[in-house]
Amino acid sequence: MRQALDGIKNQKLLAIILVVSFAVRIVSWMVVPHPDLSTNASLAYLGGADKLVNGKGFADPEYPVFTPPIYAVVIAGFLLTLGIDQVPVVILQIVLDTCTVFLLYRIAQEIFGWKAGILASAMWGLYPFAIYATLYIGTETLFAFFLSAFILSAIRAMQSQKWAAFAWTGVLLGLATLTRGATQFLPLLFPLLWFIGRPAAKRWLLDCAVLIAGFSLVILPWGIRNMVVLDDFIPVARAGGVFLWGSSEKLWTIDERVHELPRLYSRMAERGLAAPPSGSSFKEKDKYLFRIAMQNHQDMLAGDPVGFSIFMLKKLSRVWFATESGANHRIVLGTNAPLYCLAIIGAGVAWTLRVRWSLLPLLVICYFVILHSLTFPLFRYTLPIIPLVMMFGAVGLVYLLDHAAGPLRGRLGQAEP
Repeated sequence: MRQALDGIKNQKLLAIILVVSFAVRIVSWMVVPHPDLSTNASLAYLGGADKLVNGKGFADPEYPVFTPPIYAVVIAGFLLTLGIDQVPVVILQIVLDTCTVFLLYRIAQEIFGWKAGILASAMWGLYPFAIYATLYIGTETLFAFFLSAFILSAIRAMQSQKWAAFAWTGVLLGLATLTRGATQFLPLLFPLLWFIGRPAAKRWLLDCAVLIAGFSLVILPWGIRNMVVLDDFIPVARAGGVFLWGSSEKLWTIDERVHELPRLYSRMAERGLAAPPSGSSFKEKDKYLFRIAMQNHQDMLAGDPVGFSIFMLKKLSRVWFATESGANHRIVLGTNAPLYCLAIIGAGVAWTLRVRWSLLPLLVICYFVILHSLTFPLFRYTLPIIPLVMMFGAVGLVYLLDHAAGPLRGRLGQAEP
């Protein structure tokens, strides 16, 4: 009877959290000044959507492939049906981010129980950076939704051991990857998850194969398009520019980049790495940027190995707070520092108690941190995994309340006259 009452209470709490989350995002949209469009928003998302609606579509070799296509397709759909782009996208993002609040509750509940689920969903529902991300043209909200749906589906698949569930999990991962290419290597982690459930090795390999098949079927048409139109093997996207921005401290912010890039191109030309001629294809330009990035890393490693190690450690730390403008670092870090501390405690608790299925979100967090530390460390790139960080933060908070608050109350009680 008590379990049934607790279930009703939890459902009411979750319903309140969802309503408040949605309302806060709507109010923010109405009162917060509209954010400026980023380069990606102008060229890849709105520009890509315009090419789909008014141009040659995906048959155009100039269609931007430094980001995957799903977000532009969504915008193009609104252009075709409603004749407008940004307003319906923001509304969709507000709805999807509210859905992410629910998905986070379900993930945390499945792994750690209802307390962690309620706390984690409430934190994401009121998280200022999540709210702000719904208001601008960018993939963070849509990607976080697909990533959360993928993780919940993966847990369900591992619980049920049904091939259809693994196939659907692969489809969700494919959709996430066609929203943002960061997850294209994530299937490589799944063999490691054998340690969670310890199923029969042969069966687990087949499950992984089914997941990868579902994933591949989703991204394959885009890869084929790139082979046909661009005559290049690009499974998801090219990101030589992003890799270059992360290859030198002088390129980490937009203002520094404006001054440093011409000097860098000039130095590389003197060493025989000349820029592609005017009118070159995007593929040639991107490969040029990638070669410069590799040369920067090689020069640093050969000239100062200790300095290179420090450089990589700086990138590892910047993942958690850095902005491309170079501003608001203290605000981001100050807002998130308590969360990060709680998440470390929660991850330690999960690891110590060997909580089943907790290895999956831990691996996803580590994957993203390593990937963006090796390429370009921005907090905006890390934002889609912050729901998982919040889940471990909720676990840490529950642990402290359950195991530290009790003894503290006891000591205070003994001190009373």
